Amino acid sequence: MDIFFQGPPKVTSRGHLVSTREKTPEQKAQRAKERAKEERYMKKEKDRKRGEELLRQEKEKEKAERREEKERQRLEKEQEDKVIYEWRKERKSK
Repeated sequence: MDIFFQGPPKVTSRGHLVSTREKTPEQKAQRAKERAKEERYMKKEKDRKRGEELLRQEKEKEKAERREEKERQRLEKEQEDKVIYEWRKERKSK
């Protein structure tokens, strides 16, 4: 077995080594199938995460609306109590 120097190793722009071995059409087809399967999985995962994020945002929005409604009701009650207090105070003084 003779080993011949074939030059520097082939490297991608990201620094990954590139295989210099010839691939058969079957190997290329198999890799294309695997890549397509991975892409479908990643797309589903991305959609699922987006759905979860939208659901979380919706829940936060509803929480904030409930909080604002409670605060508004509390302020209305305080105002009503104040009016009743003033009315009773006037009535007693007469």
